[in-house]
Amino acid sequence: MGQSGRSDAPITITRYHNEQVTITGCDVVTGWNAAGGGIWRTSVPWTLGDGANQVFVDGIALLEARTPTNVSTDWLNPTTASVTVSASNTVTSTAFGNVPNNYYAGMWFVGGVGLSWGWQCAKVAASNGSTLTLDPTTKSRPWFTGSGKGYVFGGRALLNAPNEWYWQSGSPTSTISLRTSDSTDPNGHLVEAKRRVWSVDVSFGANYIVIKGVRLRAGAVRLNGNNNVLTNCNGKYLSHFTKFSDGLSPNGDAEEGGGISIGGNYNAVRMCEIANTAASGVFSSWGSHGNEITRCNIHDIDYSGTQGCPIALAGTGHRVTFNTCHTSGRQIIFPQGIGHDIRYNDLFNPGLMCKDLGIFHAGYQDGSGTGTTRIAYNWVHDYLRRFNTATSQGIYLDNYNRNFTVDHNVIWNCAGFSVLVSAPADNNRTYHNTTFNCDLAIGRGNYDPYPDDNPDRSYWTSDRYSSRVRNNLELGTMATSQLVDPANRDFRLKANSSAIDAGIVLPGFNDGYVGAAPDLGAYEYGGPSWRPGVNGWAIDAPVVTNPATKVASFSATLNSKIHPLGLTTTIYFQYGTTTSYGLTTASQSQSGNTYRNVSANISGLSANTVYHFRVVATNSSGTRYGSDRTFTTRP
Repeated sequence: MGQSGRSDAPITITRYHNEQVTITGCDVVTGWNAAGGGIWRTSVPWTLGDGANQVFVDGIALLEARTPTNVSTDWLNPTTASVTVSASNTVTSTAFGNVPNNYYAGMWFVGGVGLSWGWQCAKVAASNGSTLTLDPTTKSRPWFTGSGKGYVFGGRALLNAPNEWYWQSGSPTSTISLRTSDSTDPNGHLVEAKRRVWSVDVSFGANYIVIKGVRLRAGAVRLNGNNNVLTNCNGKYLSHFTKFSDGLSPNGDAEEGGGISIGGNYNAVRMCEIANTAASGVFSSWGSHGNEITRCNIHDIDYSGTQGCPIALAGTGHRVTFNTCHTSGRQIIFPQGIGHDIRYNDLFNPGLMCKDLGIFHAGYQDGSGTGTTRIAYNWVHDYLRRFNTATSQGIYLDNYNRNFTVDHNVIWNCAGFSVLVSAPADNNRTYHNTTFNCDLAIGRGNYDPYPDDNPDRSYWTSDRYSSRVRNNLELGTMATSQLVDPANRDFRLKANSSAIDAGIVLPGFNDGYVGAAPDLGAYEYGGPSWRPGVNGWAIDAPVVTNPATKVASFSATLNSKIHPLGLTTTIYFQYGTTTSYGLTTASQSQSGNTYRNVSANISGLSANTVYHFRVVATNSSGTRYGSDRTFTTRP
């Protein structure tokens, strides 16, 4: 798409009369012929290459034939064999035995072994018994040796079970071999195959484009212009690959691997559901600036086991707020670049395929920009022990990080550090976090690579470590002794908590505290509450009752400030001569992601009388009440 709208007249692409619209990277595949043994074949005039083709039957994505035969329906927990990878480019597994020599030659090995920061792949040059010999020129990077798990794909001989397929690439035509779930004729099913890597492509120079309310399938989204918006969309299998060149890249080293790939400035992804991507769900790439990802549900991400995650950030000054992100092969949020604002997100269940990470994980980054990169007011939880390692951190600032602020997060159920800041480190701050049920407290790791791997030798001239830790509430296994109801996610302090007034003043972080001194932890006793995630609300209350104006003997104007939180919100005022009110104004409707003033004129009042009033706002996140205010009518 190369056309542009304007700020006052964007081009909007949406469904007509609320019909269901799907934009897909697939074409329908027909003309199947029986090939024996429950296998059916047809020809198509394209291929996307080894590991990039994809087949759907009746809307369900099927895995390519492999060994061991996949029996799992969970793409983040595929069926694998126990393997050992050696420094001499061999892979050994008993699961690969009992076949002729060179049976696997020309196929691909994929697996996670050794340190397993990411999965890896390489082409099989030869096989002998239970040993595969790999072509070293095809190895992805980085490459790990040791024990782990893996599988082999890319051979017609592996097509031996239902719900599998094999793609024989050719020119000008390729052959697809398929077994349906019951090995019946696929001509009686809807069979689709991926043909295009992009479902939506907004190229550089295309600005002020809005894509709204559509389903996106089997093709990535590219937002490379400026001031473009993707909103209220449902995207699944936006990217797909099982082989890659870079296992530590957020997109597998291919732009379309980023799911929603943002290369421009001031773009927004709002209120979308994104699921089942090979690498990242959303990737705002290097060179981009000021992009926004808000109120999205992003889950079941990074089944390739690369550095993908629900939200990956590079570039500068991005805003990530009120998202619910969970269930990923590696971390949940990967903040590279500088000056990001990451607040009010509900984040959980990472590390299903990889090791040594955090729910947040940053390494070798300078977070400075317009302020530091701030990670605040998030719930970070449920990273359970996997692979018998204790490298399951909540928030992980890995080596050579500087200028990060981690404040007012609640972190629980992590089989590692709640917050880990590894050396070297400089000007990092950890303030006002509440942690419990984590194996290790807020702390510093033992591994320090300095002077090796130095990303900026002009800055890191010594092995410095500056990490300020203040006003945190670390409860171990005793959360119920201090918090109202942690099992039901009410993390406010109890009235008798020893954390009340136990903190110190930190300008800019606990201004407006209640009581004699700031409290410890993420919630101030008696202060405003907050909740992260797609239905959450900010601590700077989204519903504010402002003073009345135009007060006369028998009339007045009631005023408020409202933030709809991106949701359709019904607003009205209650008013009366007591705090029981008794009268209400007509309802108004607001939506959007900014504060706005809402007013209502009232009449029929009594002269020289004190009136109470407050604003009430209701949306799918619940009902919020502004504070009570008063005014006195004129005599």
